Amino acid sequence: MSLAIKSPQGVILIVGCSHPGVEHILQETSAIDPHVHILLGGLHQIQKPDPEVERIATVLHDQYKVDLVAPDTARASRSLLP
Repeated sequence: MSLAIKSPQGVILIVGCSHPGVEHILQETSAIDPHVHILLGGLHQIQKPDPEVERIATVLHDQYKVDLVAPDTARASRSLLP
């Protein structure tokens, strides 16, 4: 389940758990507004190998230009935030 809230800074995207894949969720969100200001919640990356987590981090930064990411697991926090 995901919730996209349009704000003056861009979309505030809250995800419960990204079982469909965070890339798919961002693709659907981009139809509302291409600028995602913040992505909050479960990114479902805890069991992914490091190269896949790094690939997702690159996609969030380079393709979707997400301003801020606030994941809810220690692994995601370590891997997706600077």
